[in-house]
Amino acid sequence: MGVTMNDARPPEPVAGFTAADWAGDSAKRWASQADRLEAQLIPVSEVLFRSARLRAGEHVLDVGCGRGATTLDAARMVGRDGAVTGIDIAATLIDEARQFGASAPNVEFVIADAQRHDFDRAQFDVAISRFGVMFFDDAVAAFSKLRAAMRPGGRFVGAVWQTREKSDLMEVPLQIGVREVSKLGYAIELPPTDGGPFSLGDARYANSVLADAGWSNVQVELHDVVIHNGGPGTVEGALDVTFTIGPLRLLLSDLPESVTEQVRAALHEEFSARHDGIGVKFQAAIAILTAVAEHVPRYDERADRK
Repeated sequence: MGVTMNDARPPEPVAGFTAADWAGDSAKRWASQADRLEAQLIPVSEVLFRSARLRAGEHVLDVGCGRGATTLDAARMVGRDGAVTGIDIAATLIDEARQFGASAPNVEFVIADAQRHDFDRAQFDVAISRFGVMFFDDAVAAFSKLRAAMRPGGRFVGAVWQTREKSDLMEVPLQIGVREVSKLGYAIELPPTDGGPFSLGDARYANSVLADAGWSNVQVELHDVVIHNGGPGTVEGALDVTFTIGPLRLLLSDLPESVTEQVRAALHEEFSARHDGIGVKFQAAIAILTAVAEHVPRYDERADRK
């Protein structure tokens, strides 16, 4: 079952990476680069679905579904006898998801905060998530909600980032940014490597959260994947993604535009060296979290057996 919450330190929230941010500005930023970001994350989706092993006829909840790419993938896997509900706090992204999924008969999209939404009990066979469970204000309460929405034996399969320093995709641009900003005389401090969207990449903390939320057989499986920043494409496209959404944008958000321009020039050199003819190639470290919702009889069920 893992350790208890008293044994694992909850991470500090990081500005720009909260549920409230994804209800507003962060969603708009994502939408502005959505095609590139979706292409970038295809390798993550492949790892996620290999672990999920969705079966025909299953009812699936896709948490933090964004524009619905993973939701529609799941719908194809469960077939017409199955059903998939995508939920996201970002109305901007759900509006697009509904357009993309308009012809899918077994898909529903819901604008709601999954950590506060009142799901029907025992509604789903599987909850999946590609980077959608990393922004909960109260992770234990949120995963408890998801646990209650699972049928007996239901499972959770989610992709999250490992702690930030383990991914060149995140760390290389940040360290170049720090270097260039320091040259110009600005003092900056990086957020903790396990803060914000990187918190559940700490296996001890992830195990603690899921176990305290009532999940059983919690597993954390680590993967290194090759990712093209911004998907297959140009150096400029990858730079646009890097400066639109993510840790580096937050690092530079309060600094003059001239500083951003100097950092961009330095990153252009780095990204050009990493372009492999397909795109700007990086290593990225993710974790696949899995858990099972074992059935715990209600009081009236136990009484019926006597």
